[in-house]
Amino acid sequence: MGLVSGAIGALLYNLFARWVGGFGREMDVPPQTPMAPYPIVPLTSPATNSSPKRAGRLMTDLATTDLATHYFDEARRQLRGNKRLAEAAIAQLKDEELFFTLDPESNSIAILVKHLAGNMRSRFTDFLTTDGEKPDRFRDQEFELNAATTRADVMRWWEEGWEQVFKTLNALKPEDVMRTVTIRGEPHTVLQAINRQIAHYASHSGQIILLAKHLRSKQWKTLSIPRGKSEDYKRAAPKAYKPAS
Repeated sequence: MGLVSGAIGALLYNLFARWVGGFGREMDVPPQTPMAPYPIVPLTSPATNSSPKRAGRLMTDLATTDLATHYFDEARRQLRGNKRLAEAAIAQLKDEELFFTLDPESNSIAILVKHLAGNMRSRFTDFLTTDGEKPDRFRDQEFELNAATTRADVMRWWEEGWEQVFKTLNALKPEDVMRTVTIRGEPHTVLQAINRQIAHYASHSGQIILLAKHLRSKQWKTLSIPRGKSEDYKRAAPKAYKPAS
């Protein structure tokens, strides 16, 4: 086990030697032996006692930073996708349809939007420094509307909520990903807290889309592959992946 660890450490050291300021002694390789694609440091080199560990830590730090950056990019991409699909559904509805409920226990799209906006404001305001359930949030009121509520009100709540989400996510740094935040006093890493909200917002976006599709019925404009077109989609050239900006 120690031999393997030393070999890995030697490899890491040579990969990062120029950056961290160390230089290793390359092993003499017989001509008949194929050259490795990287310099090799003997396991007996004095440098392997410390510098490879330093290089290993450096590599780990770099990998962690890259992974955290990728995670935040992907979180924003998924959230933007949820927002875009729900907006495309809402755009197909008449004003009065935003307030339609299937039954007394159901929520209208307007109520779903109001709830989402309240949750977003609470969770993503002072995200790193305060609990995600703010004292001035009154959740039950998010499921109440008055007769004066208009489409403009609903869309204002929608945009204000998402603005808070993306403002907070855009300010996060890679080193924040494993920091601890709380939601209703329950500890979460930043990664866990964001994943929790992605799942929550996706579920309500799906409800919005389902209700809008029900209301539009035959007039519904699909947001995905149209029925009967799946085989055409399989034959089409794949679209290039575009990370969130």
